[in-house]
Amino acid sequence: MSYAQGIERSYPVRISLIAVGFHSDMCQNVHRYEREGAWSSSHGFYYRCAWFEYEEYRRHVAALLEEEAALRESHKSESPEMLSSLVRHETDALWNRCYRSAVSSHLFGCIAFEGFLNFYGVKRLGEEFYKRQIERLGITEKVPVLILSCRGLLLEADSAILTNVRHLFDARNKLVHPKAREIDLSRIHDYVVEHPSRLPTEGNMALIESVITDFCAFDPDICRDFEFQKPESASSSDLQGAARPSAG
Repeated sequence: MSYAQGIERSYPVRISLIAVGFHSDMCQNVHRYEREGAWSSSHGFYYRCAWFEYEEYRRHVAALLEEEAALRESHKSESPEMLSSLVRHETDALWNRCYRSAVSSHLFGCIAFEGFLNFYGVKRLGEEFYKRQIERLGITEKVPVLILSCRGLLLEADSAILTNVRHLFDARNKLVHPKAREIDLSRIHDYVVEHPSRLPTEGNMALIESVITDFCAFDPDICRDFEFQKPESASSSDLQGAARPSAG
C-alpha cells in the first residue's frame, strides 16, 4: 500500500477533493507557483533565525571548549573529581547558551520549513481551499498531500524527505512538549546531560537543509535560493562536515 493510499484511509474527504481537481473542471484551481499576486509569509525570516542561532551555537561551543581547557590548566593540581565539578560549575552559563542556541536553531528551522509548506499550498491551491482541506494536517501528511495535489506524484512512507521530516519533527515535538520523568536510579547514566559539543545540532541543520532542498526539487518553479536566504555571515561550507542524511 502506498503512503498516499494510507493517507486516503485517514483523510478520505480531503484526498477525494484533491483528486477531483485532477479529473474535472476543478483542475483550474491548481495554480502555477509563478503566478501573479501578492502573499505574505515569514518562512524566510525564520530560516535566517535558524542559521543565526546555529552560528551562535558554534561560537558558544568554541568559547566553552576554550574556557574548559583554561580552567583545567589553571586548576590541574586538583583531584580529577574536584576538577570536573569545578569546570562544570564555572562554565554553567556557557552550557546554557549552547543549549539555548541549539534548541532555537532546531525550532526555527522547523518553523521555516512548515511556514514554506503553508505558503506553497496557499499559492498553488488558493488560500480558501488550502486552509479548509490541508492546513491542519500533520507535517508528515501535509508534505505528501501537497506533492500529490500540486505535482501529481505519490510519496512512499520510507522516502528520504518523509523519513527526514519525521525525524526533525519528532525531535521538535519533544522540545515543545517537555515531559517530566521519574528517575530510575538503576539507569542514572541515562539522565546525564550531554556535553554541548556533542549535541546533534550540525546534523539537524543538515536535515533541515535536506528537506528544504528535496521539497523545492519537486517544483522547478521554486527558486530555492530566493525563498531561503542565509544571513550574510553564513558560509556555504558551514555544514561541510555533516553528511547528507540517508532515508534509512
